[in-house]
Amino acid sequence: MSLESSPLVLTDSLKALFKDTATQLKGTARRQIMAQVVESFGRGGATQAERELGWNRGTIRQGQYELEHGPIRDAFDQRGGTLWKRNCLDGSAISAPLPRPIRKRPRC
Repeated sequence: MSLESSPLVLTDSLKALFKDTATQLKGTARRQIMAQVVESFGRGGATQAERELGWNRGTIRQGQYELEHGPIRDAFDQRGGTLWKRNCLDGSAISAPLPRPIRKRPRC
């Protein structure tokens, strides 16, 4: 006799609840709630969530990893745009005039 609980059955109201919850959360919290929902589905839960809820299986997998090992620092603020931030924060790039766009003559 197995002590495992039966897999979760998705109704339309549960789908709406899960989708709304996932869209309201961001980052680690969102990924972890997705992983918990998938875990409640049982075997094949990631595939079911991808098909029924439109969730990315890679995101779910990352959430499962975070549940086991703790949140991942993704350093989103460290990626890209740092040159722009540096130039605009000191004010030098704001006061400099923007270059004029180069217009090419149409070929006949």
